Amino acid sequence: MAGDSVTEQEPFLEEITSQETDQIYSASQWQLMWWRLKKHRLAMIASIALAIFYFIVIFADFLAVAEPKTSEAKRGEMPPQGVHLTFDGINPKLYVYGTKGVRDSATFKKVFVADDTTRVPIRLFAKGYKYKILGVLPSDRHLLGVNAPMKAEETIYLLGTDVQGRDVWSRLMLATRISMTIGLLSVSLSLFLGVLLGGVSGYYGGLLDLVIQRIIEILRSIPTIP
Repeated sequence: MAGDSVTEQEPFLEEITSQETDQIYSASQWQLMWWRLKKHRLAMIASIALAIFYFIVIFADFLAVAEPKTSEAKRGEMPPQGVHLTFDGINPKLYVYGTKGVRDSATFKKVFVADDTTRVPIRLFAKGYKYKILGVLPSDRHLLGVNAPMKAEETIYLLGTDVQGRDVWSRLMLATRISMTIGLLSVSLSLFLGVLLGGVSGYYGGLLDLVIQRIIEILRSIPTIP
């Protein structure tokens, strides 16, 4: 009976294998690449991380709280603020504690600390400084902000401020855009030149091929260029 059971299952297993093989042969190159990517967990994690970073690249100003270039010395070295959640009935509301300046008894330097007696309500999709998405679409909406007449750059410091009073969180968003854009452009330029030089070298051959290959070897000897 056990032998009959195995015999009966074998055609079914062969059918599954046959179907999978047919799918592989009929799949496009993009499908094959996607299937292989899904099997590689580390590559999938890296892809998700890159997607998050490039989301920041596109919507850096939207995620920023204050205009990154705005500075004021009296707001220098503000401490990071934690975003708190409370409920008004069933409605969730976000807020941060205000800040106040105190004198450090050890250094006699003025430092800023959280003021638990003051709550600053935070609005989602609030109005703030004006910017353009991808340099084209004008907008003044930001993920986090405050109600007028208060200004976000004077009340919200998610990661604190630097010595010049510039918001660290907002500058981090814009810095991510710059860093990721430079990386993308450098890889694109390297790919374009590689395909162009490789195509010309292979098509004409001879002395030109020899010269191009030697140039490529010289460039590859410099670690920061490839």
